[in-house]
Amino acid sequence: MDYVALDLLRAAAARGVRIPEDVSTVGFDGLSDGLDLLGLATLRLPVAEVAQAAVARMEELLVAAQDDAEGPPPPRRPRCGTQSSPGT
Repeated sequence: MDYVALDLLRAAAARGVRIPEDVSTVGFDGLSDGLDLLGLATLRLPVAEVAQAAVARMEELLVAAQDDAEGPPPPRRPRCGTQSSPGT
């Protein structure tokens, strides 16, 4: 996460560590407002595209599973409450 990386850089600088000469780090949230001035590289994931790909793959797997099965899967009975322990 970029904020964790920023805290790391601040703590290092407070101890006299030179940024980026002595240490560098990479953030993960894709924040970019002035962070390059602090020596923080950041990664930005295409979250919407990753989510779309995951949903599409899940749909493919579900269709394939239904095609392989002999009819629809049996219904699952929801469970609520607590279970009693043996002997009670």
